[in-house]
Amino acid sequence: MHLKKEKTKTSPIKDITSKIKRYEIIDINIVDFFQIFEHEDFYIQFYLLKTNKLTNYSINKKILHKIIEMVKNIKNFTLIKYNQIDLNVNIMTWLKKNIQNFTHPLDIISILQECEVNNEDIDFFRNYFGYNIIYKEYKKLIDLQSTENLSIILKLLDNNKICHNRLLDVYKQLNYYLENNLLDRNFLFCCRILYYLLDYDFKMFSDDYKDFLLGYSVYLIDLMFSQDTFKIFESSDLELLIELIKLIYQLGSSKYKKGIYLRCIEESIHLFTNIYEDTMMMIFILKILDFTDGSYDESDTLELLHDNLENFTISTQFKTFSDYDFMIENFLKYKYKILNKIKMKFNKSFDIVKIYNDLYNNDLYNEIILRFINKSTLDLLLDNLLIIINNSKNKIQFINILFRDMNLSYLYLYLITLKDNHKDVLYFVVYFINMDFRNTEKYFEMLMMIYFMFIEVEDIYLQMSRVKIINQCINLQEIDTRVIFKEMKKYGKRHKNIFILFYFLSEKLNIENKEDFLFIYQYLLEDLRNIKKTKRPNQEIIKTCTVGESTFTYKDSADYYKLRNFIYLTAINLISNFKNEEKVDMVKSQDFDNLMILIFYLKKHDISIDLIKEDIFRYVFICTKRERKKLYDIIFTDKKSIIKLKGLYRI
Repeated sequence: MHLKKEKTKTSPIKDITSKIKRYEIIDINIVDFFQIFEHEDFYIQFYLLKTNKLTNYSINKKILHKIIEMVKNIKNFTLIKYNQIDLNVNIMTWLKKNIQNFTHPLDIISILQECEVNNEDIDFFRNYFGYNIIYKEYKKLIDLQSTENLSIILKLLDNNKICHNRLLDVYKQLNYYLENNLLDRNFLFCCRILYYLLDYDFKMFSDDYKDFLLGYSVYLIDLMFSQDTFKIFESSDLELLIELIKLIYQLGSSKYKKGIYLRCIEESIHLFTNIYEDTMMMIFILKILDFTDGSYDESDTLELLHDNLENFTISTQFKTFSDYDFMIENFLKYKYKILNKIKMKFNKSFDIVKIYNDLYNNDLYNEIILRFINKSTLDLLLDNLLIIINNSKNKIQFINILFRDMNLSYLYLYLITLKDNHKDVLYFVVYFINMDFRNTEKYFEMLMMIYFMFIEVEDIYLQMSRVKIINQCINLQEIDTRVIFKEMKKYGKRHKNIFILFYFLSEKLNIENKEDFLFIYQYLLEDLRNIKKTKRPNQEIIKTCTVGESTFTYKDSADYYKLRNFIYLTAINLISNFKNEEKVDMVKSQDFDNLMILIFYLKKHDISIDLIKEDIFRYVFICTKRERKKLYDIIFTDKKSIIKLKGLYRI
């Protein structure tokens, strides 16, 4: 239902923040665009960016940097898969709408570089910029020896001849470095260009340059066995080299792959020391071993690698190093990935005590450890895992693990541990509604438990959670009304969010017995009576609530809400859905609001008003003059106007 919207106002960020905390806002005008990024929370940044209604503003380099930073943050937040908030779809839509607002339209390319851009969007931006402009950007990058945005520019350029010529230049330069055994920044530049060219069209180059690429990959692997490499290059540079090796690896013969595997195994067993360079070498060799797992076979050396991996921990003396977090995260990731593969290959079991030690000593990286152990081991950990979660400083990291088996009992206990962090609750809800639960009855029960658990909290995260839950319920084929009644009775109080739930689900309510029907009908009538008791005309403010494509605007007093029109609509839907020929007789009473609801219901369904004629006749002698006039107007108004509920509010 759509009523008249509140007039859009230009609001400073503090006012907008205040509004968002109260309800799911639908109209935001932010003139100073940079204010969006005053929020530290990237989720709110993303929400404000896609919701802002302002159409004429300027996006400069400073704002561009903030947008790119926001996109990177969302992508890097792997606990909740970023496509669940439709990052790529929303950003592409927003870019297309706001191209004219960019001070330098080519800045859009920097945002595209951070997104997964489909072919349709590539074609759109290729046509928008034109070939000449894209080529100039490509030429500028090469002249500056920069690879920034090169990946997306190659896709926009879509010119195999230019790419092939560029690869020939890179080939000549890399040959020079290999022959003279040199390393410098230009070497890395050549490696980056080679990677992006191969990533652009691997097959186009692999046939002509196969022998060179395989020899070059062996040279890159040799670099990983030298301590000097880790003194010269940053870890981010070396990660690119690993990706390049991984790309070329698929070209090799079984002999080539076996050789790399054996070399890595033999080199790695000597690197489990407390020396920084040895530890870094070991981590990068594990990265290579990870994509050579097809070559694993039983050997004493592999057994020794297994034992070293299972017992090794990163030295705490590296905590002062700038890349300590990189070391911990990557070591734990590849330690458990490779251990899991070896154990599955040779039917070995994990040492539960050693896993618990790693979990206890690496709280921030527990999710990485648990992600790569097998299901049978995880099942053994689950009961005690809830204790670990409860004591963890980063509880949300476990969300992927606990959703792995769809165990609703564990999920509910997990939700309780999250209840004090409302942003984490929102992530839980986003994750939950995207899961494919076969038991729809239990699924709906869980949705309602979440809804009622936080029903009184009004911050942005739980407002968003409620909206997502209601949207999901609307899309369910059927809902169990008894579950709602059960939660209502357990809650034992009245709240506007209970009404909002009923308003949006009223057309789907399938009530089968008289007791349930009368319970919710009397609940709605009690809401109407409370409206009258708490009416304070001088303190009313306008509020807006949006769920899916439905929007309603209502007046809210200081102490309670005023939603008469919508309670009427909900009650009408309730009566309509209850399949009982005596339902009108069940709810007949000499009450103004009750009579109004029944008149609306009867006229909407072309049923004779004679069913309640006697009740109306008795009531007109005791009601106020204003109520009598309103009843007269409604009784003698055409059906179309009745359904629209025009003019009902000011009674």
